[in-house]
Amino acid sequence: MTSNALSEKIIILARQLNKDPLLALRCIPAVSELAGIVEDGDIVIWPEDMGGLAWIAGGKPYRNKGSKAYTVFCVFPDYTPYSEELWHGLDIAASSLNNRIITIRLNSVVSPAVQPRYPRILQRLLDKFFSAAAINTDKNRSNLFINPISTKSYPEIDTQIPELFSKWLDKSIRRVFFNSPIDLHQRIMAATAAATAGLLPMISLERGEAATASSLIMRFRDSLNEKGKLKFLLSVEEDWGAVSIIKSVLDIPVLTPLSDADFQGALDWASESEKSIFLLAPGKSSLPVRALHKSSWESSEFLILKEKKDGSAGSVLLIVPGVYAREAGKAADLLYKKNFSIAVAALRFLPPVDLENLKKTAEQYDLVIVSDPSEIFGGFKAELGLSLMSLKDTHIAVTDKYHNGKDLAMFAERLHREDRFHRTVDDVKRDRWR
Repeated sequence: MTSNALSEKIIILARQLNKDPLLALRCIPAVSELAGIVEDGDIVIWPEDMGGLAWIAGGKPYRNKGSKAYTVFCVFPDYTPYSEELWHGLDIAASSLNNRIITIRLNSVVSPAVQPRYPRILQRLLDKFFSAAAINTDKNRSNLFINPISTKSYPEIDTQIPELFSKWLDKSIRRVFFNSPIDLHQRIMAATAAATAGLLPMISLERGEAATASSLIMRFRDSLNEKGKLKFLLSVEEDWGAVSIIKSVLDIPVLTPLSDADFQGALDWASESEKSIFLLAPGKSSLPVRALHKSSWESSEFLILKEKKDGSAGSVLLIVPGVYAREAGKAADLLYKKNFSIAVAALRFLPPVDLENLKKTAEQYDLVIVSDPSEIFGGFKAELGLSLMSLKDTHIAVTDKYHNGKDLAMFAERLHREDRFHRTVDDVKRDRWR
């Protein structure tokens, strides 16, 4: 295809997708170079907003069609952070599956004739591409490892792996871990390459990174037309705000383990799942060692904790996500001291799938409080509270205000006391509150 023909296709595609074609037009030489390197069955990761629109318009996406061994090419501009150590390690990991991961760094030179239309960092547009000596030769592929930017410009990444994930990594050579010291954009792109090459990536997020991470994952996933096929594992510690973001943007299951030991079980379960999974690590809210729970993740979608049924003042069930089981347990102890029958249902899957069993448990109690720290219209409590409203003889309440055991216990006691004075005559005859 001639440059003029490719230019026309890029402009037409950009109009259809409502995108600016300028950067893609500058990538035409790179498309020609890359087409001479990539073999049929290889996979190219080149996001549209980084010039990949030109590759798509070229009409040769080079998707893998079941080839036993293939190469994943990752193309990105030279202004993005780059760690030679990280990508070399990924290539070694992929080689264990007879695959390769090769990075293509684009040289960018701004032409004086180009009028500024983007921020300065995005104006470093592509002019030329690393040339290959010959097509489809080992020497040609080796030359692509050359890094056009000195690694001295980028500090070495911290390769120390948290103990929480080290045991999980040791169980399979397919598993790779991306820690927060790595730039988030590079973390997501590297994880995309790893998943495409048949590896299982775990992305560790910091507080507040969920929105950007979700957007980047959607961008890379859509650029490959692999919606729902690429598998990621994501994890963040005690960031409840990330739960609603991940659920709404990526629409993947959320696991909320109760303790560090329970987290190990969640990792194993997530590794065997066919879908991407988000895990909310308990962190400081982890249940103590003496209260470890090792119930199978294959069958236990919620766990009953602190169950005590010999109270005579009334019966209360607290339903919370696993990460808040510790504080709910403290509330249960305080209520038991005041002669309540009490139990805590800790949900490890959000939203709860086993709603019928949860209803059977809830109908055994006079008062059920569903709590999570999201705003009143967020989280899972509103949806779950409505689902439980069909229980006629049980008072259902939801709250997002009481996150510690003492406040939650006081709220339950006050609600129970107020509710008992609004009972009907028939309710009094049942004598359920004595």
